[in-house]
This record gives sequence, C-alpha cells and structure tokens, in this order.
Amino acid sequence: MELKFTRTVGHSAQKEFIKKSLESGIFPQNILVSGIPGIGQVPFLLDIGELLLCESTDIRPCRKCRSCLEWQNRSRDNVHFLIPLKEAEQKQKDKLAVAIAKQVSDLLQEPYGFNPSPRQHISIEQARVLTTKEKYAESTRITRIIFILGIECMMEPAANALLKMLEEPPPKTYFLISCENREKILSTILSRCVQLRLPPLSQDDMTLFVEAYAQQHEIPPQKQLIPFCAGSPGTYIDYELHDGVKLFQLAEDFLISSVTQNFYAFSEFINAHSELSNMEQCLKIMELVLEMIRVSLQVKNGLAEYIEHEQILKFTEIIGNVEIDTYIKFLESSMKAVSQYSNPRIALLGNFLQWK
Repeated sequence: MELKFTRTVGHSAQKEFIKKSLESGIFPQNILVSGIPGIGQVPFLLDIGELLLCESTDIRPCRKCRSCLEWQNRSRDNVHFLIPLKEAEQKQKDKLAVAIAKQVSDLLQEPYGFNPSPRQHISIEQARVLTTKEKYAESTRITRIIFILGIECMMEPAANALLKMLEEPPPKTYFLISCENREKILSTILSRCVQLRLPPLSQDDMTLFVEAYAQQHEIPPQKQLIPFCAGSPGTYIDYELHDGVKLFQLAEDFLISSVTQNFYAFSEFINAHSELSNMEQCLKIMELVLEMIRVSLQVKNGLAEYIEHEQILKFTEIIGNVEIDTYIKFLESSMKAVSQYSNPRIALLGNFLQWK
C-alpha cells in the first residue's frame, strides 16, 4: 500500500515509522509529536489523521472514498480538535464551536502557521466534549481522530480529564497530539504516548518548502531568509508575514549600529525607523538579530551548512571583534525591556546606555 504525506516536508524517518505501524496493523492510539515551533508537528499529524481515516487498500489518502471526501468537506463528526483559544471564546458552547471551526479552517489552509499566543489555552470546556459518554455511544467500527494541538497550553483540569481517556482509549480512537515543550506536559500523559520528535529541516528541505510556499501564494521565494529559520518552515512563514526582506534589512542595520556601542549611531538608527515604535516588530527584529548571531557563530566554528551564504560571512565579520556573550545579554535584556514598557524606542535607548 502506498502512503502519501501531502502536507509534510522532510522527516523521512518519522514518516517511515508511521508507514510501518500502519502496514503492521498495530498502530499506537496515542501519538505525541514534538519539536521547535513551526517545525511541522501540525501538518504531520494532519497527514497521519488523513491516512488513518482513508478506506483505500491501495493508495492513501485516495481522496475518493467516503471518508476522504468527508474530510475534504470538513463534514466528519468523528474528527475532533482541541486547540488553544482565548478565554472569551471558550465561555459558551456556541462561541467555542465557532472559534474552533475558524481555527481549524485556518490550520488546514496553512498548517505550518500554527502559533498560539501565551494568552491562549485549552480549557476544561473543550475536554468535556471528549469525556461525554454520548460521543462514544456509536459503533466502534468507525475510526475516530482526536487532534490535540499545543497540549502544553492545556489547563490542568483539562489535562487531568484527558489523562483518563489516554489510559484506556476507546477502540479505533486515535489521539494525535502536538507540542513544542515537553517539559510543560504532565509526565503521566507523556508516559502514555508514543513520542516522535521532529528535528530541524535540512537546507534542501527548507528550500523545497520555500519554493512550494512561494508558488502557492504567488510571491517570490526569499531564500536569503532560509539560514535564519533554524530549519523551521513556521519561522519562515512568520518572517514573510512581517515583510521578511525589510525585516532582514532592519535586523542587519540594528546589528551594525549597535555592535559599535556608539550611542549616537544607535540613536539615529532607532529614530529613523517607525517599525521600532511597534513592540511586536521591535521584538521580531531582535529575534532575527539573535538568529543571525547564532548562524554566524556556527559558520565561524565550521558547523553550518550555509557557509557559502555571502550575508552570513558579512555578519561573521561584523561580530568578529564583539564580546558575544555580553552582546547577547544586551539583546535579551532589551527584549525584556521592550516587552515591559509602552515605548519600545525609549526602552531600547535606555538599555543601550546601561550596556554601553
């Protein structure tokens, strides 16, 4: 039987494990897929779910059987999503259903774009949907898929309710779970799951993703951003959503103007760019600067595969005479200051003076 992973780029070893498990007829009912943000947990789980639901014995997903057509039309009542939402969206059942449907629709369009905010969580109200006995009163011949995305965002009452189901999952019911930080998950939940970790993508796989993304959205591929994505398609998408080329140039200018420790040069740069008055944009720029430094150090130590990238060689020269640990501390403290004060520019300049 031929199995296709239509959404997932790379991760051949993890795909092979899923294929062998399906072919053996003994598929784990609780799977937890982890990795850094945007690495592909959600598309991988969506692919697994589609493979489990398909009724074909030849090619999966066939996109022709009743189950596949229902999946494409989003009309299946045996597929459930638990997903981080804002508190206000989870107070009432009707609002909860609408919010989940909206999030799921967005995810199916852009699965690598899953990026819950710290203010979102999975509430006990969502978990109760699964623990209601009526939900499992139908024939066990029907395959059921429970997607739990961002399980580390699950509130403790919800996690405790879920744990009871993971201990004895109903027949033909599969819990497909994603996370970015396993340390935030109950050890009792971890122990009941088969755990798969997704590593960062290679340069070749990232290039394939960037080209496919550009073609899908009818935009030019920004391959110069690839080395600074830490092998994460989700990070690339995030850069694109924040005007990646301009963001990249701002990060380079931030690095150049700050490493000199010249207050007037840094002040001139800060005041010349309106983007730095926006907290989110300001933080994104400094996050990219940190990533530039990380990659440059890898190149300097002969550990990176992007060594021919001219821009990286330039950054390596820029930071060559800088005390890196001190500069990184400056960046980290600046990010903290920017997130705490209403005026990012003042926060940056004040923190720069302290560092200088």
